[in-house]
Amino acid sequence: MLIEALSIIPVIAGLNAEIWSNRAFSGEPDQMSFPLFNSTTLIAQDISDDVHMRCLSAKDYSGCIQSNQPKPAESLKLKDGEYQNSEGEKCLSNGFCIAKPGLDQLGLPKHVGWRYKSIRNKNEVHYYFPEPFRVPHRGQSDRYIAQKEFWHWYQQPTVGTPGYYRDITPAKTTCTPDYTGGFKWVDGKLKQEKSGGQTCTTTNPVKQFVPGTPATPGGPRKRASTLVIDCKDKTTARYDDNGKVIGKWKKYIGNTSILCKNRSDFNVLNLSL
Repeated sequence: MLIEALSIIPVIAGLNAEIWSNRAFSGEPDQMSFPLFNSTTLIAQDISDDVHMRCLSAKDYSGCIQSNQPKPAESLKLKDGEYQNSEGEKCLSNGFCIAKPGLDQLGLPKHVGWRYKSIRNKNEVHYYFPEPFRVPHRGQSDRYIAQKEFWHWYQQPTVGTPGYYRDITPAKTTCTPDYTGGFKWVDGKLKQEKSGGQTCTTTNPVKQFVPGTPATPGGPRKRASTLVIDCKDKTTARYDDNGKVIGKWKKYIGNTSILCKNRSDFNVLNLSL
């Protein structure tokens, strides 16, 4: 159903770089920290022991891994701008390929049958499901369409920071009596008049503990998301795999007339907008 027609869906994917510069992924993904995605999973790379040991002490581990991977063979050109890559996968003119079983550039299992593209300068791989969905919302059965996505990226390691205490109320000394009365001249100098004894008490400052930040181990990671487009208002937003919107709805940059065509025929995706 409309799968072939959805070679246009990469147009949606093209928006990812803008909305998802958020990423959280290249250590920068819009710094929607990427939060920016509560179910982030750390997975070990599947690389040879020889390459791993060779790159273990390198400053840029992921870059070292890529430079030591076998170079891909020349791609086989097909008709209409399509081509076949060195792994025998059919690829579209926009660089997205139809994933077959195997590992991607980060050593993670590919999502078989999904469209994917390696973004090597950011050490990321973007996947999207080729068939879009419609998301019924407030009695409108086909106003919203959705595209399921996956992102694979390499997390650079970060150093943790220790916790510390800070004063929220300073120490205070109180004396009784406080002798705030009058003054008198004594030996040519104006002095505050004091009589009787005085007792002073000092309270300790009130402190608050500021927790440190844990270290982040480096390694390949993955994250699911869903891109939703409002075919009426021509706006878009991304939802994490817990169904929570990431950021705010934004104006969609692109042509929605083709993307939203025949959307009443799409399968339903249960997502609360």
